[in-house]
Amino acid sequence: NMVWSATSLHRFDTELGADAVETCTVAWEPSAGDAQRSLRTLIACATYALNTAGTREGKLWILTIADGNTGDREHGAADQARLASIASVSLPGILDIRWAQPHFEMSSSTKDCASSGPLLFCACSDGAMYAARLKRSTQHDCLRTSARVFNVHIEVSRINCSRAELGKVICGPRLALSLDLSQPCLSCSFSDGAISVLDRGTERLIWDCGDAHQLECWVAAFTHTSVRGGAATGPLCSGGDDGALRIWDTRLPASGASAIASIRQAHETVGVTSICEAHSSSFDAWNLITGGYDDSIRLWDMRMLSDGLEAVTRKTHRSLLSSLNLAGGVWRIKPAQYATLDDVHSARSCPESLWLLCACMYEGVKLVDVSRTQELLSAQAQSREWNANMCELLHYTGHQSNLAYGVAWTSLNAVQSHSSSQARYALSCSFYGHDLHLWHLSQKGEYRAS
Repeated sequence: NMVWSATSLHRFDTELGADAVETCTVAWEPSAGDAQRSLRTLIACATYALNTAGTREGKLWILTIADGNTGDREHGAADQARLASIASVSLPGILDIRWAQPHFEMSSSTKDCASSGPLLFCACSDGAMYAARLKRSTQHDCLRTSARVFNVHIEVSRINCSRAELGKVICGPRLALSLDLSQPCLSCSFSDGAISVLDRGTERLIWDCGDAHQLECWVAAFTHTSVRGGAATGPLCSGGDDGALRIWDTRLPASGASAIASIRQAHETVGVTSICEAHSSSFDAWNLITGGYDDSIRLWDMRMLSDGLEAVTRKTHRSLLSSLNLAGGVWRIKPAQYATLDDVHSARSCPESLWLLCACMYEGVKLVDVSRTQELLSAQAQSREWNANMCELLHYTGHQSNLAYGVAWTSLNAVQSHSSSQARYALSCSFYGHDLHLWHLSQKGEYRAS
């Protein structure tokens, strides 16, 4: 059995309420005098506030992980790691962010260092999306890894995705609540229940469903997407405050009645707030994980979401594979990202498991294990069916009751491995606490297959 523990390493003051955090790894080709390429983990943290004048404001922070003494994450000890801000920019209130790609390659030449860098998309409270591109100015800054000289600036452009701006009539202001990326498309969900899909290159509106949900559409996400003729053909999944979980084919006409599958009360009578795929070789491409205001996380088989708008008892629904109550509304779910060799080895030792970091609002952050087990149905035919089980492994309480909204896996550039304890690193942010935390999860023992 595994024994897990969490240790807080550093807290960064975000000034406004923090609601989203995402990481990106930037790699530079080796230059003369360097033995190997340089790696840098970039962190984006989004904030949101409703001020006394009734307007919504936000700030986008770009940070990196540095050593508390030297500023050099290549040589410092893990317990001296700290979050260091390298750039920030003011925007309308930011409700969701996404790096255009999780890994970004940069040349060490002066010309390439001055050119385009990592790109981040932001869903904002004015109903638009913003593209924030990071740029560096000199070769010297590009090659140094110290946070003190890792200088970047942010160039921001606005992407009009409001139907009013596109010549359509809407009633009252609406907020862009979530976004997701799938080459070459970008999806965005809104507070009026609408969902839009745009071409990332041309910013052209490809698909726009104004009545996808009756209330706020908290989340819309692509799943195992393929691309044909420049359009995304994989399913688009959405969840709303109306309690509905819906699957869309964006090649079909956009209307609330055109969902290819739907469950009206996926999380009992409350809203669906988070959606992610089960990123693991142990699970099928059609396995979907959702979180809701009912404090639960649920694993579904999308192929069985074929009951139209029928409201059924979820505990007996054929598409529901597993459910776990986490005692707090599940706002974000992040599957484990295996960034180090130790992570890969540990995952192989338990090949049927999937680890999820869950931002559980007033209950802080929790680590959940989703395991897959097989049951022998017929000894003669050797036929089997598999079941999924969920269990809570760890509860991070560093945010106290300050509304944990955002969570992400991360890695340090230098991590000392110990044979008896494998360490993984996480970021989480708090809305009422106005802060971003860096902490590590350590585990001792071994998985033993049952």
